[in-house]
Amino acid sequence: MLDNRNLVSNFYNAKKFMRPLGLGYDKYDVCPNYCMLYYGVDAMKTNCDFCGSLRYTPINPTSKGSNKSEKQVRYFPLTPRFQRLFISPHHAKDMTWHHFHRSDDGVVVHPSDGEAWKKFNQDHKDFASDP
Repeated sequence: MLDNRNLVSNFYNAKKFMRPLGLGYDKYDVCPNYCMLYYGVDAMKTNCDFCGSLRYTPINPTSKGSNKSEKQVRYFPLTPRFQRLFISPHHAKDMTWHHFHRSDDGVVVHPSDGEAWKKFNQDHKDFASDP
């Protein structure tokens, strides 16, 4: 039988529960045909540079309020997620395993033992030096 005591009762409470975890997201407007992201220097544009589609749905002239975007994309930033993983010493140890446990006997036990990873480390020594 399902125990419902640990479930939140609505969407608002779910968002309230997740907010302190720092795992939010950012919303950005996109072209309805996914040609363009309205971000940075393009944030104020109202038409797509590629297909000419409108950014906002046409609104009723008698209605009040701001324009409504045709489509949006949600971006889940990686930095806070990685920071949360490195807070715990146990997880931090697992996240740096590739740097401290390399195989030298020619057997690939992790992608870091592969030729592509070794070539990347050789080409980008500053990046590779920090596990």
